Amino acid sequence: MSTPPLRVLVAGESWIKHTIHMKGFDQFHSTEYEEGAGVFLD
Repeated sequence: MSTPPLRVLVAGESWIKHTIHMKGFDQFHSTEYEEGAGVFLD
């Protein structure tokens, strides 16, 4: 008897990161979109 293939649903593995760096009176903003399941899905 063979085992059926394993099926996995990955949902919601992404996020947006907004960072503010402050140096004296200067502010530097950066925003990044990231996905956490890329290596797993490959």
